[in-house]
Amino acid sequence: MNFFHYHYENLLSEDLLLKQNITKTQSIFGISAISLSHSSRNFRIQEKTLVLPWVALELFSGQSPKQTRARQAFSNFKILSRDLVGCKLNIKHSDVYSILSKVYLLVLPRLRGFEGIYKKQIDDKSVTLGLTNLLILPELEENANFFEKVQGIHITIQMTTQTSEESVLILSGFQIPMISN
Repeated sequence: MNFFHYHYENLLSEDLLLKQNITKTQSIFGISAISLSHSSRNFRIQEKTLVLPWVALELFSGQSPKQTRARQAFSNFKILSRDLVGCKLNIKHSDVYSILSKVYLLVLPRLRGFEGIYKKQIDDKSVTLGLTNLLILPELEENANFFEKVQGIHITIQMTTQTSEESVLILSGFQIPMISN
């Protein structure tokens, strides 16, 4: 069992029960999924450029991503409907805590100038972090010359909360640094 999963099951869930005056344990909110995504309009021109972000997401998460296609045409970006625009990966269940621990222990400390997540950045049910430099991911360091041109990924932490205050409570329970507005 991952440390973050143990922390949630044994400490944080009891703490949330007391702080929120919840009577049923099924009503406890938590982290439901983590989404990793990468998109670029260059994939329309050359689909083979999707290989490097695909491999980067697979190395970081241990799961195979899925292609994402445009739902409608965007003339400003010269994208047609059903054009390839990127790849996405949804992580659920117990794998969420392993990815969360990688992000917290290995990625966030390596971000240059990172002081914390702004509280205004946290929605009711999610928070998104953008990584521009993928070379800070430990799995990609060994092959840095391959991943130099990969632009970046978005990490979205999805929660089962109803308000942004509950989301802040969950993230602070996991000791994720936050900055007041």
